[in-house]
Amino acid sequence: MKKIIILLAMLWASVVLLQGCTEVKVDTGEAIGSPQNKLIPIKGTWLIEGMKKIKNSDEGESSQNPLLGKQAAFDKNMVLLGNEVCENPEYKIRSVRAKDYFLYTYQIPYKTIGSMDTMIEIISVTANGQHFYDFILISDQQLIVHKEDAFFYLKHISADVDPRMIDKIDEENVRNDPEIPVVEPSLLRSGVLLGLRAPVAMDGSETPGKDWGGEETAYRTLWIAAKNRKLYDSQEIKNLLVPRKNGFWIVAIDRKKEEDYLEDHLTAHSVESKVDRSKKIKGRAPQQYEDSFGEEPVEKEERVLHGNLFKRIRFIGNDYAAIEYHQSWEQKAAQKIYLQLMPIDNINNGEGIFISDVAGEEGKGILLNSAQGYLSNLHGDEISKLEDKIREDHFTLDRRNGHWMMKGRLYYSDIQEETPYFEYSINMIPPSKIVNYDELYVSWNKIKEKVPEAIDAFVSPNKEMAVVITESFIYAYRIMKGELVGKPLEKIELLKGETVVMAEWATGNYVEKWKKLIHEVIPSKE
Repeated sequence: MKKIIILLAMLWASVVLLQGCTEVKVDTGEAIGSPQNKLIPIKGTWLIEGMKKIKNSDEGESSQNPLLGKQAAFDKNMVLLGNEVCENPEYKIRSVRAKDYFLYTYQIPYKTIGSMDTMIEIISVTANGQHFYDFILISDQQLIVHKEDAFFYLKHISADVDPRMIDKIDEENVRNDPEIPVVEPSLLRSGVLLGLRAPVAMDGSETPGKDWGGEETAYRTLWIAAKNRKLYDSQEIKNLLVPRKNGFWIVAIDRKKEEDYLEDHLTAHSVESKVDRSKKIKGRAPQQYEDSFGEEPVEKEERVLHGNLFKRIRFIGNDYAAIEYHQSWEQKAAQKIYLQLMPIDNINNGEGIFISDVAGEEGKGILLNSAQGYLSNLHGDEISKLEDKIREDHFTLDRRNGHWMMKGRLYYSDIQEETPYFEYSINMIPPSKIVNYDELYVSWNKIKEKVPEAIDAFVSPNKEMAVVITESFIYAYRIMKGELVGKPLEKIELLKGETVVMAEWATGNYVEKWKKLIHEVIPSKE
């Protein structure tokens, strides 16, 4: 009995001692239980033994990266990564699905990183409220960290940390003259055409809320440009000014009243030729919609005479526009809200493309799997209301955490429902045929630290400038060494409910060409 009491006392003492070693804040993230049995799951010393550049890969650069061969270390007093030091760190741990984490955070399939379990742990390191790095724990022996557009692979080599490591790092950093500037091109130039959509009333006044029914959408384009991190005066253009391979085009929506119904017409024409490529067809809705929805089809002539057809643009790129339609028939008290991705060259002919047209059969399979995954979370009574068919040609693009994301729709078979669809995420990166450039060189965490109210952001390809979106304003910031610095270079007020539908960048000599066209050819806001 005495031996048992002694053993219990020793166990209790060890628990108390362990609890006093460090204070670790654990964020359970995606509702996974706190790993209470491990205070610092990556404690010890690790060797940085490999790297992988997912985009713009350059094998020669990879083999010569100065971080390779260096060490990382983690304990209660410090975190080291190469020559970077984080003192008095706090660790937050969350478990996430590997597939979702790599797709939504880095826009890559997780399989390109290497073999890993379905669920992984993300250890976020912070100090005094400042984010250091997120470390991805693949196994007890393997760790991954994302830095400077690459993933670095770390191998566990010791459970201990040599406290003298930080002294060696300090000595090495002193030897490296901190006054030597970062090597950059002698002339930095970047500019962005930012397309915006806002709901307005028929009389042109601002109105928050849905831009359907008695409201029509208003579109404008902002030109924000910089030279060596100093802004030119920003410009505003009415409607959407879209840069394309064959020059600049204007895309707009024109609402007209014809007899006793309203109809939106999409128009698109080259700035130089002024030729309208919209192919307006009076009263025509997309063919696949006319023939597919509702058990009791309504005659096309009746729809034209007694219904409204409203349209809005949710995304536009160099060659395609994602359009959302709202068609209603008063005599049937019915409506349908549906999606299409349209080629700008033929924007109003009613024929949208299929996802396989831009992403192949693999893209089609991802759409179907994503829809099935969403369906698996619905109740039986909800599923029974839906159409049997998953539509490959009904998808769109939306913004999330600084990136374009793809979404599809599942429609109710009864078109009289108030909101007759479910919208689901398609688990794939938008194909390059749709989105030409979508990089965020400044991490979303750093953007939120600088601008807590940020809901979206865009970064120039030359890493000179960032445009940050909030509910009420657009801010332009300088970028230095991967961070937003100083006060905003510019602050532009947004209309109520205004959202971004386009972001097209120019760099180098193209900035002056675009600037000249905007000033001399395109009239300012009317």
